[in-house]
Amino acid sequence: MILVKYFIAPSQIFKAGKGLFLEEECPKGKVLIIPNEIQCLVSEKEIFQNEHLEASSIRWFEDVFSVDHEWSAESHLNHSFTPNCYWHLGFVFAARNLKKKEELTVDYSLFLGEGRESDFYDSLTQKKVIGLSWKESLKTSLQNLLSL
Repeated sequence: MILVKYFIAPSQIFKAGKGLFLEEECPKGKVLIIPNEIQCLVSEKEIFQNEHLEASSIRWFEDVFSVDHEWSAESHLNHSFTPNCYWHLGFVFAARNLKKKEELTVDYSLFLGEGRESDFYDSLTQKKVIGLSWKESLKTSLQNLLSL
């Protein structure tokens, strides 16, 4: 569930499709999105045996993935290696003070399966986005939260 006013519009990120944009300013540390109505939880093995599931899934914890068949508004969060939001177990926090009309981004490497490559490259660095191990993902997301 998105806790702030937002709109969906064409992304400013190369080849990203649509993005999620703020309708209001938000302070650093504000919780922007909380998990709700988890539609489907499946194992990593099931995810990667079905490419339709893989396209709409994120690692929730360890080897369990959530799947969003409906492409909710939260699905329009785009990737950045220098995100303006921090993702932690489905919660999304403002990593810094955010401006009105700013596009929200998170680091996809935190919730892709370990070693899994995304189908795209980071728009700034041109590096492929590759999923971290569960331990490294949890460590990174916790360090991000502590920085707030």
